[in-house]
Amino acid sequence: MTNIFQKKKTFNYRLAKKVIFWYNNTRAIYANKFIVNMEVSMAHLSANAVKQINEIIERYQDERTPLMMILSAIQKEFGYIPLDVQELISDKTGIPVAEIYGVVTFYSFFSLTPKGKYVIGVCLGTACYVKGSQQVIDKFAELLNIKPGETSEDGLFTLDALRCIGACGIAPALTINGKVYPKVAIADVPKIVEEYRKLGGAN
Repeated sequence: MTNIFQKKKTFNYRLAKKVIFWYNNTRAIYANKFIVNMEVSMAHLSANAVKQINEIIERYQDERTPLMMILSAIQKEFGYIPLDVQELISDKTGIPVAEIYGVVTFYSFFSLTPKGKYVIGVCLGTACYVKGSQQVIDKFAELLNIKPGETSEDGLFTLDALRCIGACGIAPALTINGKVYPKVAIADVPKIVEEYRKLGGAN
């Protein structure tokens, strides 16, 4: 995974204005979410990052669903899709920034911020939820001192709440970097966290 963003907290009122204008009344919730998240998800792009992103856009812009393919390639290459990148995609494709932001925040496999080395995804689909997955994710949040959607300060863990992952027969289930853990109980959570802590530090 390439890491060539020069991270810096900032606030871009021009982008915020674009989002508010686009979402206006019917999507005000997304506009508010955009404002809240903007400061932590901006990044200054290096020249090499811009070059790579432009190459990805050019590679997929003539496909039937170019935005999803562009975003997937950027997520895979860089690990997250900050707002400066979304603006660059918008400039190159003509797709409004707010529409891009809506896609990035709707699908759980896209991220506005860098992911940890170990991405814990707890299923909150109906079957898992009724068997206690909310309590499981709450325990992870307690032990890691983060909320769902956040990454631990040491860069080791990201905690995600997932929609149904198709593992209803082994509910409650979770995944860590694609590995499925079946029938997870609250008592299992500390052991899982300790297991991954022993594996090593963040990338």
